[in-house]
Amino acid sequence: MKTVLTLLLSILVSSSVHAELLDGVAAIVGEDVILRSELDEATDGAVQQIREQNGSLTPKELRVLRRQALQSLIDERLISQITTRRNLNATPAEIDQAIVGIAADEGTSVDRIYEEVAGHGLAREAYRKQIGKQLTHMKLISSLVQQQVSVSDEEILALFEKRYGAARPGNRLSVLHILIPVSEEATATQRTAAADFAQRVRQQAIESGNFGGLARAHSAAPSARENGLTVFVQRDAPIEILAALEGLEPGGITEIVETGHGLNLFQFLESVDPSTITLAQVQDKLRAELMERKSVPEFKKWLDDIRETRYIEVMHPDLK
Repeated sequence: MKTVLTLLLSILVSSSVHAELLDGVAAIVGEDVILRSELDEATDGAVQQIREQNGSLTPKELRVLRRQALQSLIDERLISQITTRRNLNATPAEIDQAIVGIAADEGTSVDRIYEEVAGHGLAREAYRKQIGKQLTHMKLISSLVQQQVSVSDEEILALFEKRYGAARPGNRLSVLHILIPVSEEATATQRTAAADFAQRVRQQAIESGNFGGLARAHSAAPSARENGLTVFVQRDAPIEILAALEGLEPGGITEIVETGHGLNLFQFLESVDPSTITLAQVQDKLRAELMERKSVPEFKKWLDDIRETRYIEVMHPDLK
């Protein structure tokens, strides 16, 4: 018996008119279609940022970028199919609760949260959709991955000893860091473009709440692979960084900080003296951290397995 997918493919290739329609399809995922316009929307912003930051983008680099963006869209569509089938999509009530929590963490009101995101060009419903997607992914990971992942007391103790056991007295500042490099030989135009790019990255971090993801995507610092995680000993930290972090609450993002390495953004996480920390104080936090570490590779493996069991067809040869 022909599936809906088979019928769709036969229709698409049956005539020149349908061939024109095929040109508008980037990929087919199960019985869903990803349009070329969706792919264009997913890549246009990144292309503009890269060109403004680096000045050029070769045809090969553009193809690689579009393939990566298409893979992300395919993965999102696969995840959406699974979460819908398993009734895991975030409900309006869960989204409301999450936004109330965000407002409480930032010491403001829900209405003010909506006003702030609107000021950055993100409509109320678009923001709620973004929060809902994050919650849905968390529910999926919890239901499919974390049931297979466990953390022992011995693992927690080992991490505690590594992080706190032999720590010398003195405050440590934990931050996430994004570095936008600027060459000493850069022209005034290049410096202005870099500053504009850094400001847009900062706005994206505020709007999305995903500073770590932006660090992985854009930071030139070695810490990018760790979501930008950086720890300063407060007494040794550069004065301009300390000044930018002063007064920030956890989660707060600095203005652009210019150093000899380029333009920097920091998200403040916490300031602690690790020598005073007891296991009881951080046990739950360390457990959650270890669970996340183990869950990420398990989730990637699960997604790889899902790709193998679903029909996925990339329609344009340049995107394969």
